[in-house]
Amino acid sequence: RSAVAGLIGALPEEIYFTSSGTESNNWAVKGACAAQKGKKKIMISSIEHLSVLHPARALARSGYEITYIPVDSRGFADLDFLSDRLDPGYALVSVLAANNEIGTVQPAAEIARIVRAKGLPLHLDCALYPGLLETDVKKWDADFVTISAHHYYGPPGAAALYVKKGARINPLIEGGMQEAGLRGGMHNLAGIAGMSAASLLAVKELKKRQVALSGMSRDIIDRLKNELDEIIITGDLKDRVPGHVSLCVKYIEGESAALYLENDGIAISTGSTCSQFAEKESHVLRAIGISEEDSRGSLLIGAGIFNTMEEAGLLVDKLVAAVGKLRAMSPLWKNKK
Repeated sequence: RSAVAGLIGALPEEIYFTSSGTESNNWAVKGACAAQKGKKKIMISSIEHLSVLHPARALARSGYEITYIPVDSRGFADLDFLSDRLDPGYALVSVLAANNEIGTVQPAAEIARIVRAKGLPLHLDCALYPGLLETDVKKWDADFVTISAHHYYGPPGAAALYVKKGARINPLIEGGMQEAGLRGGMHNLAGIAGMSAASLLAVKELKKRQVALSGMSRDIIDRLKNELDEIIITGDLKDRVPGHVSLCVKYIEGESAALYLENDGIAISTGSTCSQFAEKESHVLRAIGISEEDSRGSLLIGAGIFNTMEEAGLLVDKLVAAVGKLRAMSPLWKNKK
């Protein structure tokens, strides 16, 4: 618990272990709202992870009002909207601090300042932060923060919710007195041990990982922009998760490109894991203004700490070749030319 707390600048007693980032997000949304008696409004961004979006919609079915914070074409939340629309009737504000689909990193400290000035509870989904971005819950002054071990090379099935001392939250899983009575069920001791070890490494290697992965993703993006026409790099190019590359390639299907690369032993995807299972069209891409037609060519590339610059170069070579083959078969591409 101390190791995980040290990862995000928290106290050990503010760390509550869960089974996944999805559980942590569900608990933050439902548990925090349930603890705010008489308040029936929740504000979330329009590009939230489904594990926040769906619990919020579930609350809406029981009488809550959802307000969606709009975002610009790079995925940044409209902070003027946030400030102007907040009032004492809100039970919670929840924002995805680093977007898993387009990579944009929100100005978390400024969002926290606005929400705290209104005296309202704030939840930040920071699943992509540890090991890649500076993570300091005290600087943000958020009430609840989600982290997930597998995003920083810990085991799947181990995660945590930071709950600031004094913050009010009701249990999501009841029937046991584990985690100070706030999260029932036997602990996943092996997963927690792995999360602890990964947390210590993430702190030690943060700068090294940032430099290596930022350089890798920057080179991939630069080459793709130079070697492929008719592509849209999604998300912000500067305030971006290190190692994250996302784009829409016009006149192809993203799934076909991913299959081509899979045959060469290269794994990329067409969007976030949860979104692929839940929706055909990405709500994130819709929110930043990508058309349904262009979103069909969506690709998500994640460089990791075990990848090399040579592998990044090979990825680009193979992707450019795959796009060429797919466009050669596309009547839309032929008509355009």
